[in-house]
Amino acid sequence: MTAAGDAGDASAYAAAVLPLLHDASRPYVDWLFGGAAAAAEWLAAALRRPSSEVAFERTTLLLRDGDVDGMFVALAGDDLARCRKADSLALLMQAGGAERSRIHDRLAAARTLFAPVGADEWYLSKLAVAPASRGGGVGGRLCDAYVAAGAERGFDRFRLDVDAANDAAVRLYEARGFRVTYRGTTGDGDLHYVGMTLEERT
Repeated sequence: MTAAGDAGDASAYAAAVLPLLHDASRPYVDWLFGGAAAAAEWLAAALRRPSSEVAFERTTLLLRDGDVDGMFVALAGDDLARCRKADSLALLMQAGGAERSRIHDRLAAARTLFAPVGADEWYLSKLAVAPASRGGGVGGRLCDAYVAAGAERGFDRFRLDVDAANDAAVRLYEARGFRVTYRGTTGDGDLHYVGMTLEERT
């Protein structure tokens, strides 16, 4: 695994990471922005913004022969809170008029979609496998690397949120010892996510 900031040509890897990041953010991000094109545009800008939850420097890449096999984004719970606040402010500042009102309403509707994350938890924000590498155990390797990265930082509680309809992802995390500890939905009932937790006994 390679930290994105150590991967050499950041612009080249960012171009490969963006579609994976978008896949890992669905369906929430498309719902928030009202479509895939607007969501992709936002994520491309967020990758370049150091204060963002999905900033490129927070990304860990799995590389094979110079190609991105997969990626994950992880951060501590207290960092997550700061990043989400910064992202929300940037989003509202960027939007104008009616769009700002719509985004504000969507953010309010999503208030109970995700469970709170504690400062003592290592949070898996995003995980994605390149289409050509799916089915070969890459997702499991990425998940194991995420847990190992948190353990190296002294964490023994691990948290993530995933689309409740993504059965493959839920099974992957359950196979790694994660258990569903929260079920959330948007105020309009359009999205359903589950929060999953792993506690490592030391």
